[in-house]
Amino acid sequence: MNFMKLLLLSLLTIQPFFALCQEKHGIDFDTASDWQAIRSTASEENKLIFIDLYATWCAPCKFMDREVYPNDAVAAEYNAHFVSIRLQADSTKHDPPRTRRLRRLSDSLLRCQHVNGFPYYLFLTPDGKIVHKSIGVKSVLQFVQMGKDALDPEKRYFNKVAKWRSRRLPETEAKDLALEALHMGADSLAEAITRQHLRWLHGKAVFYPDEVEFLRNLYRFLLPGDSAFLVWMNEPTAIDSIAGKKGTAMTAVTYVIWKDAFDLPLQKAVKYREEPDWTSLAATAAKRYPRRLVDQVLLDARTSWYAIEKDDKRKFNVYIDRYRLNGIDTGGNRGVNNNMAWEIFLGSSDSVQLDIAAQWMRKLIAFQEPNDKTRLSVNENLLFANLMSTYAQILYKLGRQDQALNWQKKVIDIAKFTHYKLAIQTWTADLDKMEKGIKTWP
Repeated sequence: MNFMKLLLLSLLTIQPFFALCQEKHGIDFDTASDWQAIRSTASEENKLIFIDLYATWCAPCKFMDREVYPNDAVAAEYNAHFVSIRLQADSTKHDPPRTRRLRRLSDSLLRCQHVNGFPYYLFLTPDGKIVHKSIGVKSVLQFVQMGKDALDPEKRYFNKVAKWRSRRLPETEAKDLALEALHMGADSLAEAITRQHLRWLHGKAVFYPDEVEFLRNLYRFLLPGDSAFLVWMNEPTAIDSIAGKKGTAMTAVTYVIWKDAFDLPLQKAVKYREEPDWTSLAATAAKRYPRRLVDQVLLDARTSWYAIEKDDKRKFNVYIDRYRLNGIDTGGNRGVNNNMAWEIFLGSSDSVQLDIAAQWMRKLIAFQEPNDKTRLSVNENLLFANLMSTYAQILYKLGRQDQALNWQKKVIDIAKFTHYKLAIQTWTADLDKMEKGIKTWP
């Protein structure tokens, strides 16, 4: 074989390799630093502009970068129909020139859209009119659907808002719109839609699963005179059963009672720096609501007051009162118990407070302990490891070093199922301190 044939064969052999290396994957984000140029590109290509508004510290944004944007299905949808750009919402000393040049645009969007979280997604026409938006971490399917919705005038956020205002939006879609608005910080719109819906929600309809799910997310807009509120207050077991989560009704009802009977008095107390008369406040509220519910809200009010006053000892005593009243279930949220115990660990040197916190953490661990940790999700294993670590830390502060070491070793054993390097490093460092007798609290 002569040299030319060998060269030709070599080129034919390596050409597919180079093509593979050069193949683009994921969304093709435009790197232009001029907003007018980006709009011109969208106009020439007859496409909408998609903006990913992110922050450098945002963990969900990093998830989207890693798991969603590189996906082929996502790329097919967005590269075909949108000119996509990324805008950084925060500022750092390492910002590249393009980020700094587009700062005015990102700041303007943050203000005019009342951005309340990241990642935040915007879809604009080439002339700069915003037609659709959404927020939050999404799966590949959800993200692709969001793009399809932006292309469909009937499903665009702002078109749906206009249809609702003109009373042309079906009630089912209006309920979905209320939740969308809430997630994006448009509280006044979410409230208006919810209040309109609640005017006809009464009787058996209150128990419909879709209505329970609706109010589970939008309970903050309930008022004491609503039929739905009265049902949720008087039949919490039924509502919890329909919702599939214990404490659903309690969370909503106590919030409404707080807003109606405790919020204003507490604001006045803060303004005049004078502790409320808790007995009188509770007695007044008990004229309108069951005492058992008033007592729950009173705990929240006292906790808020002592937190404002930075009176940790009395705040921790309220935590203990809460545990004695509710046991380990304070509204069906495992994190509530863990957070209270962790605060006591960090801020209390009272052995009685620490011992009671240890008691409820041990019960919580026994209540939550799974039979097979390999079948749990990463987040479930991470939560369970956190519960155990809190318990181990409290035992260590109480001077029960051997017990603390045993529990912290179990934490690290579970950590291998989480794959969270930072968490594993933190828990391992805590174990090392415990073994050396070094303080693990401030």
